[in-house]
Amino acid sequence: MDGKESEKTIRLKGMLQEALKPMTEKLEKLNEEVETVRKSQEKLQKMLEEIIMK
Repeated sequence: MDGKESEKTIRLKGMLQEALKPMTEKLEKLNEEVETVRKSQEKLQKMLEEIIMK
C-alpha cells in the first residue's frame, strides 16, 4: 500500500509542477522586471541626490 501511495504522490507532484510551470515562469519574469525597476529607481535616486546637492 505504501509503495502505491508514494507512486501516486510522485505522480501528483509531477502533475502539479507541470500545471504550475506557466505560473512559475511568469513569476520569474516578474521578479526580473521588479529587479530592473528597483535598479533604475536606485539610479534615479542617486541622480536626484546629486542634483539636490548642487
